[in-house]
Amino acid sequence: MLRMLLLAVILVWPQLVNAQTEQESTEEERGFQWELIVGLSAVYNPTFLSDIELTDIDDFIDISLLVDVSYKDFYIRSNRRRASLYSGEIGYLLHEQSDWAIDLIVKNYVVGFDPQSIERHHSVPIPKYTTLNERLAGNGIGLRYSYFQDEAIFHLDIASLHPSIGQNSWVIDSFYSYLIPYRNWDVYLGAGATYFSASTVDYYVGVSEEETSDILPVYRAGDGIQLELEAFAMYPLSQNWSFNMGLTNTFLSKNISRSPIGIREHFSELKIGVRYVF
Repeated sequence: MLRMLLLAVILVWPQLVNAQTEQESTEEERGFQWELIVGLSAVYNPTFLSDIELTDIDDFIDISLLVDVSYKDFYIRSNRRRASLYSGEIGYLLHEQSDWAIDLIVKNYVVGFDPQSIERHHSVPIPKYTTLNERLAGNGIGLRYSYFQDEAIFHLDIASLHPSIGQNSWVIDSFYSYLIPYRNWDVYLGAGATYFSASTVDYYVGVSEEETSDILPVYRAGDGIQLELEAFAMYPLSQNWSFNMGLTNTFLSKNISRSPIGIREHFSELKIGVRYVF
């Protein structure tokens, strides 16, 4: 999959370099810019692992500290149109028009987890985790197509995950966000769909022969889909402070949720808090 992405860049690059813009740009060259974002929120965010329950006070508190940086066409940024600031990404702008763009993108597409560590720190023993190996974070590199229209943004990523996840591990990730200004509120309505290759799904929710036990059979899930529906709102309290609240609903395909390791088919994240931008 990575070779296909590199080939796509090689094939598309000459057209991007030679493309004519609709009108001459009069903007100065983009220089170095940065912003520091601090967030404090009360959250209800159950993990996708169905045997894990939220019990400690820190399970309901979220403290985030992020730095958005850009220099010319390179950037490190968080997604401020979404409830969770942790959906950050590293990117390089390959080409940009007035209503669309193509980027080279690096980001985390799948949350990893360590069953052994979870089992040790969980208040109630989880026997099925005893034989499971760690699942590494699904970091990937890919191409992103973005489309902009008035208050709407749509992006589509095709990304190859790190080889440690599997030789044929890749994702197709898409998200649509629409801004509704209402008085002093910015209300974002979003919907996303992500396709995971069979190798990716089997790595995270499958059970290999070496992981089997009396209560954990071999499981091959095949490819899978994740759907998201989100509502997120921000209200400015001052020039730097803002109040925010968001609700994200996630739905997983049945072949993922039927995994014997215990996966929720549907879970919701609720977040209410404040952000400060330096």
